[in-house]
Amino acid sequence: TGQYKSESENFKKFQLIPVDDSSNDPEFRSFIEEFKKAVAVKNIKYIKKHISPQIIYSFENENTDAEAFFKAWKLNRSYRKSEFWNEMERVLATVPSSSEEDGNRYYVFPYVFEKFPGDQYDSYSYAAVTAKKVNLRKTPSVKGKVLASLDYEIVKIIEATHEKRKVRVGGKSGSWIKVQTSSGTRGYIFDYYLHSPIGYRAIFKKNTGTWLLTHFITGD
Repeated sequence: TGQYKSESENFKKFQLIPVDDSSNDPEFRSFIEEFKKAVAVKNIKYIKKHISPQIIYSFENENTDAEAFFKAWKLNRSYRKSEFWNEMERVLATVPSSSEEDGNRYYVFPYVFEKFPGDQYDSYSYAAVTAKKVNLRKTPSVKGKVLASLDYEIVKIIEATHEKRKVRVGGKSGSWIKVQTSSGTRGYIFDYYLHSPIGYRAIFKKNTGTWLLTHFITGD
């Protein structure tokens, strides 16, 4: 269990409005819709076809290849029980940002990874709400009193655990995270709609005409 220390002072309000950088790229949009469908039904054959042989998934393990990735995520015999599906679904529920490398465009989910104003908000202490009307609740439960409704706001993490207890809310898998708003209100957010700039991100690059998942990694 890990915990972030936090002061109670207010901070400047900031809304990190999502902009879908893939909106003018019909080829990628078509691909990512197929990829999302494959994740939704746990189509492991499709996923394996679209994972880079040199996928990067860990800062600690230098053995960055697809076989090691599948083993780390338990995507072999018991692949349907892997936590990969929930984490990837959560990341792909956002929109991507885009960048270029050697003249080639690539995409990163969530947009928070590249768009987060790290010069104003510490990446280890703050995160961004990635949807509209996300409820901030008094207790970590859907039955908790709603204290505020947040739209794309940056919030301060008060308590976060590395072994977060997963629950399902509205068919989505996630955990309750204690946060503080810019006005000083503290409560709990369901983290399906909350992304850290150093949390899981998925990077897709084109290789010989095929879009591949080249990175699925968390940390800094």
